[in-house]
Amino acid sequence: MADLKQLYEQRGSLAKQIQEFADKINVEQRDFDATEREGWDKLNADYDALVNRITATERAQVISDEVQQPADGPTPIPRNYSSAETHERDDHEQGPTQEDHALALQAWCRHQTGRDLDERQQKAIQRVGMPITRRELEFKLNSYSPAQYRKLAREVRALGTQVGGEGGHTIDQDFVTQLEVALLAHGGMRQVATVMRTSSGNEMPWPTVNDTSNKGELIAENTPVGEQDMTFDQVVYNAYKYTSKMIKVPVELLEDSAIDLVSYLAEAIGTRIARITNEHFTTADGNSKPEGIVVGATEGKDAASSTAIDPDEILDLIHSVDPAYRNQAGVGFMMHDSIVKAVRQLKQDDVYVWQPGLQPGLPDRLFDYPYTVNQDMSSTITQNDKTMIFGLLTKYMIRDVAGFRLRRLTERYAESDQEAFVAFSRHDGHLLDAGTNPVKYMIQNKT
Repeated sequence: MADLKQLYEQRGSLAKQIQEFADKINVEQRDFDATEREGWDKLNADYDALVNRITATERAQVISDEVQQPADGPTPIPRNYSSAETHERDDHEQGPTQEDHALALQAWCRHQTGRDLDERQQKAIQRVGMPITRRELEFKLNSYSPAQYRKLAREVRALGTQVGGEGGHTIDQDFVTQLEVALLAHGGMRQVATVMRTSSGNEMPWPTVNDTSNKGELIAENTPVGEQDMTFDQVVYNAYKYTSKMIKVPVELLEDSAIDLVSYLAEAIGTRIARITNEHFTTADGNSKPEGIVVGATEGKDAASSTAIDPDEILDLIHSVDPAYRNQAGVGFMMHDSIVKAVRQLKQDDVYVWQPGLQPGLPDRLFDYPYTVNQDMSSTITQNDKTMIFGLLTKYMIRDVAGFRLRRLTERYAESDQEAFVAFSRHDGHLLDAGTNPVKYMIQNKT
């Protein structure tokens, strides 16, 4: 395992190089030449790659510490199975293992493609209760509390061990876990939004109220109190259907490792669904689809330039959001990685507005607020581009209908010795704004 102390030192060194590089340009009051631009891009890419490596190493250390802690219950069943190894167990042992779930999912795939099952797979489907004759499987995402989901979003790793009912127990928990990871790892919206999961896809009205202009009153003794009603509105959450499109599965995965099959399908489903939904959660117009956070946000700052961002304009954007929102957990920026790279050059009062998170567990910040990279936001600084948003990002609410459906597509890609599967899921998203404008955007020199 990499030495975290050494990685932190490397990050500090790269951060210093970034600031020294930007210092040279700022002092000389000019832009990069072609060679310098190439060096600047490489330096930023190296920094971002190192941050990702630190995140992975920190997570690996947490897992290592957890594994070394003594357990109160029985020793967990090993998770590193291979196709050449048979995990022996007493048939009277209570409850299916993780291997049973993985083998049962593999057995369903094999049965759907007309293949025979070996003895281990047959025993697994009996223990799990897998309905292998059913042409589609429905499985449930984990039902996290808001605090659990926020922790999951920070770690971009699954924490829960509970699977919902109504058939969810027949799916390997690793499958659901890895699906959760894939959903969170792509895009950024799920890492900051509030996520709710419902068992059905019926229209769900969510009431909103703006009572910010109303105050209490001072009255004399024996004086009747005044009346002031609240005005309620609502946001209606629907359940728009998404699909992973066809997922090709090499026959070797059906015939060899059950664990590899679980990883392959879960990652493919999660990544594809995450990419399209993150785009919609970011910029969709709300017409028969979710309303993206950029569309739901209100204007906070119209930048003077069509091609540049000034530090004072970022401060104006920050202070365009009510302090009641700025002081809550979940407040921050969101922008494309290219915009982050541009912002790293900016100074105010001879101090860089971008601050690298050099302490363990601390994120990089902008004017002391964290930021989230979202590659579905504008990547350029041109006229009318909404280059960044700021505010209480948890006010964006994502709705998941908790059931995913997995189907086999008959006879697809047989000539390539592959089998095809497809997954369906339902989602919606809206910014909860009763008129108090919790999230605002910067636009470049609006026409």
